[in-house]
Amino acid sequence: MSDIRTEIGGSKSTLWNYFSSKEDLFAAVMKTATDRMTGQIKALARIEGDARGSLERFCSAYIQTIVSDEAIAMHRLVIGEVHRFPQIGQTFFGDAVETVWLILADFLRQLFPDNDRIDRTPTDAAELLTSLCHGRSFLRRIYGVGDKPAPDDIEDDAHVAVTTFLRALAIPEYRAR
Repeated sequence: MSDIRTEIGGSKSTLWNYFSSKEDLFAAVMKTATDRMTGQIKALARIEGDARGSLERFCSAYIQTIVSDEAIAMHRLVIGEVHRFPQIGQTFFGDAVETVWLILADFLRQLFPDNDRIDRTPTDAAELLTSLCHGRSFLRRIYGVGDKPAPDDIEDDAHVAVTTFLRALAIPEYRAR
């Protein structure tokens, strides 16, 4: 709290007027950051051209978001503190992870309105696709292996994620690819 007070000015008592605990302050900071990121992700969920191209654009931008300095710092912070403050992990999961799944589920229903597997379990489909996006670039970045991924690496990861996803759901027009 002293560090925060020094950074923004004012007094500790002013901070305590707004936040009853360090956990509440941390949750507020996380909420602001996750709202910004999920807002960006929601803006990405738009159909432009064919379904595959729209999905690859979404996944590429999503991967770019999750490997950003801000997202990586947030993931590391949550993982580092969840053992002491379990509520922080639950809050992050609900505000970020589940919100992205809902955004993506709606996008998938728009992209593939006649696909029974997506229609029956759109959130499961969204979970699968985001899991595929958390592959090579994200894992290297979260563990500090190498530099930030190049745009071509992110596009390759998005292509692999979308191809695997479409094959896994047996979307007919993509079976042969």
